[in-house]
Amino acid sequence: MSTQPEGRVESAEANPPLWARPWFVFAVALALRLAVVPFLVGDRLDPSRDHWRFGWETGRIAHSLASGHGFGSPFFGWTGPTAWMGPVYPALVAGVFKIFGIYSAASAWVILSLNCLFAALTCFPLHFIARTAFGRRTATAAVWAWAIFPYSFDFAAGQVWNTTLSALLFVLAVAVTIALERKVDLRSWVIWGVVWAIAGLTEPALLAGLPVAGLWLCYRLRQRGTPWSFAWRPAVAALAFLVVVSPWFVRNERVFGRFIPFRSNFWLAFYQGNTWDTFDVYPDWANPPHNEAEMDAYARLGEVDYMTEKKHLAIAEVREHPARFVWATLRRIVFTWTGYWNLSAAYRRIEPFAVPNIIIATLLSAFAAFGLARAFSSTRRFAVLFAWLLLVFPAVYYITHPSMLYRHPLDPFLALLSVSVFTGRDSAHRAKAPRSEAGMEIST
Repeated sequence: MSTQPEGRVESAEANPPLWARPWFVFAVALALRLAVVPFLVGDRLDPSRDHWRFGWETGRIAHSLASGHGFGSPFFGWTGPTAWMGPVYPALVAGVFKIFGIYSAASAWVILSLNCLFAALTCFPLHFIARTAFGRRTATAAVWAWAIFPYSFDFAAGQVWNTTLSALLFVLAVAVTIALERKVDLRSWVIWGVVWAIAGLTEPALLAGLPVAGLWLCYRLRQRGTPWSFAWRPAVAALAFLVVVSPWFVRNERVFGRFIPFRSNFWLAFYQGNTWDTFDVYPDWANPPHNEAEMDAYARLGEVDYMTEKKHLAIAEVREHPARFVWATLRRIVFTWTGYWNLSAAYRRIEPFAVPNIIIATLLSAFAAFGLARAFSSTRRFAVLFAWLLLVFPAVYYITHPSMLYRHPLDPFLALLSVSVFTGRDSAHRAKAPRSEAGMEIST
């Protein structure tokens, strides 16, 4: 008699209802986002400023690539090679331009549809992470929360930017990390290194999670009794990572004559976020596409020397006004988790959704924090991983300038932790976890 409930649980897990299957939620998530594209695609087709709103720097670099001029010119006119951003997403957009036309309506539809696909595909690694950490009930709730996640609709259906691809790659990298906890085969470690490399070449900020993932994984393997001889596998993963990213490094060395590992514009972002002007998260006047003098300086000096100049200016500003830097950093931390920066009438005129954003971001952060706290009592090893990822990923934006768009790779984890407040951890999952943990052995 005691085995009957377990049998029913196993049967239910093997044959979940249609609405609980990840592929069905994926289809719904994709359909919902595609349905929004017709309402937002028009903004990308604005021809003013040479189609600047069609991807901003991404669109300009893609235009340069598709026109045969190479990876360059992130603003207006030909300004030479660039390492303004990682190569993956601009190359993807350039491929679409080559097939469907530069800045064409067809290209806009294809690119935004791809963004929607990336957002929907996030359901699969998110479901794996949630199921492993909390059980199937929470996994189902998490992917449904992601399917209707409000920020994702705008980022997927309305922005020609790497945001949804970055979120997919970040969640996938964490999912592969968790899967490696119980695997030692060489192929899995190589895949782990390659996934993190592609993530870094798409959005370098994602690599803040790599040391956390690597240390967590090595610690877990040691806890499970794996001998130190397994260390050659992480070494092979590191080699795979370097093999994938090194062509971009070599290209930058040859083009600019100096080592630029992923992107070149950190010091400009740091300068923008730490001027005297804190009305907005960063002032438009400090950005070349919005300031003719800055644009002239960028074109005259070249990208590397321009960034060096901004480095000197930014460091001097921080040294002269350290208290202002600390206060601005605290404001950026608050903004990252609550959306609050400024509620003056002037600010709300340029950010009409400031109040709804504050409400959504604050509630999401509060529920996620509560879910994380609860996770430490029920699934501690995953809670440690989630906590460190939430801690380290936004750090670069705390000292430069934040955005809900930049925070988006964390949103799937915030959605997961938020729904775990209401679903908890499956009782069947709790019962099975100790037995599987004790019975699992890692061969070497």
